[in-house]
Amino acid sequence: MKLRMLSSVVAFCVVSWAGAAAAVEARGPIWDDVNAKVTHTTYYYCNSANGFHGSLDIGNGTCSVWNMRGMLVGSFFWNVVSGYSNCLGTPQTPPNYAYVNGGSGYRFFQYHHNHNASSASKTCDRCALGLVGATGQAYGAHTHAQHNQNSTILTAWYSGYVTCGSKSSGNHIMGRPAM
Repeated sequence: MKLRMLSSVVAFCVVSWAGAAAAVEARGPIWDDVNAKVTHTTYYYCNSANGFHGSLDIGNGTCSVWNMRGMLVGSFFWNVVSGYSNCLGTPQTPPNYAYVNGGSGYRFFQYHHNHNASSASKTCDRCALGLVGATGQAYGAHTHAQHNQNSTILTAWYSGYVTCGSKSSGNHIMGRPAM
């Protein structure tokens, strides 16, 4: 009886722990580039409200030059979906993207990278996932960082950390998404 009760408690603790989410640090995806900055936030344009955007766009004014790195600090499995490159500034589909699945329905996405030799699913800490690009419905090279829970877009993860025009190279904290 005691053994059965102990195994039930252990099983409950493991199941409870696996679904728990914790905030992690997200840092700028473009390393060693003083021109990298936040170009868009919750609403499309930093200088006007033009519809809900629900993410951070981070750009540096270049395309296919700088590596786009995973923003989450720590060892995470990045699912990478890519195969396209676009720097033309005209929308195309589908977009290249990378994402991490977290607990409690959380996901963290990074969109629009250009495919290169680094563009593969892998476990890593802030590794290169591709080059800064403009794939999908993008009109210029940037990284689109988006945090969802059960397909609902969340924006509070970067509130209080960055504003439009904030520096966003690899040593700048962008926010703390729950994972």
